[in-house]
Amino acid sequence: MKKKLIAALVITVSCFTMFEAGMKAGAAQATPGSSGDPLITQSYLEAQLENVEGASYKKVNLAKGKTLKARQGTEFVIYSGSGTVTGSGLINLTSGELFERGMSAVMYSHYLSPASGCGVKAAGSMVIFIKGNYTIE
Repeated sequence: MKKKLIAALVITVSCFTMFEAGMKAGAAQATPGSSGDPLITQSYLEAQLENVEGASYKKVNLAKGKTLKARQGTEFVIYSGSGTVTGSGLINLTSGELFERGMSAVMYSHYLSPASGCGVKAAGSMVIFIKGNYTIE
């Protein structure tokens, strides 16, 4: 009886250890949100942005060092890349926060320009979907 209990315990611990090792190995394969483990596909996002009723988002590629300056009321979503907020700040409609000048813009968040001249400066190349008037400098 004692040998059966010890054997069952050893098998249980071995199975648990192999399960945990497999979970860690699988989780290490790809970073969440990366191209290896995307939350959504690019084609899905583009289709959704193009099909927004009453709205027409335009895809804009912003090169490193360039600044996108939006007019008051312009909306945009940063699809890829990173940048910093310029002007008097941006309203992040996704989180409800005010992003002040110099703060890092967050990908996949919906931004609103509260005043003309607000925008984002690209730290690297960026892809932005935008609705409204803007300039690139």
